Amino acid sequence: MSILISKASIDPVTLLLRGSLETYFGLEYLLETDTSNRSMAFMVCYFHKKLKFFGKFDTKTTQGQQFEASNRRDRFQLDFSTFRGTKFEIEKNNWEALLQKPIYQAAETEYQRLIKAGESNPSWYRLFNG
Repeated sequence: MSILISKASIDPVTLLLRGSLETYFGLEYLLETDTSNRSMAFMVCYFHKKLKFFGKFDTKTTQGQQFEASNRRDRFQLDFSTFRGTKFEIEKNNWEALLQKPIYQAAETEYQRLIKAGESNPSWYRLFNG
């Protein structure tokens, strides 16, 4: 940031500063209290974010079918078939298996509670009444 400021490139600095501040505040909240639950909540939300990404490329899911339909309408259509296949399934199954581990069960239960309460994509800091 100091190099950018010395060269009068202020606009990129604002993005770097915001990212740094958000990271700092996230760590401050994570380490404030109940660190174990909060860190597991962070990981569970990260796993679900990855699974949602994989869901876009799985044509067996509603999300995947919607993505495929919107991709067909795009005039710059890309071929996402390379994302599908054995390696894709193995990686998706690995992320799902992580969520089944006992260490993540409390956070996963809390995540599912928020989903049932109507939050479609809860942030990690919302879990455990955050």
